Amino acid sequence: MSYGSNILKIEQILRIEFQNKEVLLEAITHSSMANEKPNISHNERLEFLGDTVIDFIIAKYLYQTFSDFSEGDMTFHRSQLVKGETLAEISKSLNLDDYILLGHGEEKSGGRSKKSNLAGLFEAIVGAVFVDQGLDQTENVVLEIFNSKLKGIDHFKSQHPKTELQIYSQANLGDLPEYQLISKNGPDHSPVFEVQLTLSDGKLIVGKGKSKSLAENDAAEKMLLSINHDSID
Repeated sequence: MSYGSNILKIEQILRIEFQNKEVLLEAITHSSMANEKPNISHNERLEFLGDTVIDFIIAKYLYQTFSDFSEGDMTFHRSQLVKGETLAEISKSLNLDDYILLGHGEEKSGGRSKKSNLAGLFEAIVGAVFVDQGLDQTENVVLEIFNSKLKGIDHFKSQHPKTELQIYSQANLGDLPEYQLISKNGPDHSPVFEVQLTLSDGKLIVGKGKSKSLAENDAAEKMLLSINHDSID
């Protein structure tokens, strides 16, 4: 498949036509491909930009749509919507994984299905839309793609995971959950933090996120799901 065909397919998926096709080509080019073909640019700069643009668009939507949400509510819902797992899922649902340009080694190692690659691909494509089309068009594209997830937001959810888990732990175990940072990986512009959450009854779980705070939220959410599952059983 030619690069031009990849670009055309993505334009059809997004339902926009790029003025500068090169910026979209850059967005779908993984660093492993650029390492093999030094004359082309990879997508990490656009990934950085797209990450920030998505954060802004979702934050603005939450602020304007849910006037009863506190800062904590908005932070919780934004973190769920923009976390890597969600962005990777979106890439997969749009079949964007079919069009990412990978080096031979990354292709052979299953790079087309790696969540980090898929999330980064979506962020880079959004970054490319922003560069080529401006903020208003980018907002239209992002909100249309996120539409079903935005409609699924629980209007009445007022507790975010760390608060809910703290209440549970104090009431049932008599003390607070403990969070410990165990690793920080990835490039400086897109780090992945891992945090271990431990309860005094011995339960432990690991959460991941783009910041220590988001990793702690992820761990708390997973722990709550585990506790609810155990109570059902």
